[in-house]
Amino acid sequence: MHGVLAVVSDDFTGNGDDFDKPGLHRLLALRALRQDKTGVLVGPIAFERKGDRIIATFNLVLTGGKPGDLLPDQSAIYAMTTAWRREGDTWHCYSAGWSR
Repeated sequence: MHGVLAVVSDDFTGNGDDFDKPGLHRLLALRALRQDKTGVLVGPIAFERKGDRIIATFNLVLTGGKPGDLLPDQSAIYAMTTAWRREGDTWHCYSAGWSR
């Protein structure tokens, strides 16, 4: 989870104003607590460069279940749009939107 948050800008907004960076941290922590095992699959990513910013769109599949299960017992597909900007030498996500 900390690896994900390392590339999230401090002024991050998610789903409009539903989430800020601390709210995203709580959402990810809750997801981690609810499932013993979480899988993430990212579909093809389309990039659109706008100067020093990039917009990425893709589908994200989250799966959950108990360790050792052959198949996940839960899954959800999200349509994602993320916005990135260069901060120093690295790219940081400053906005994300998703829907099921």
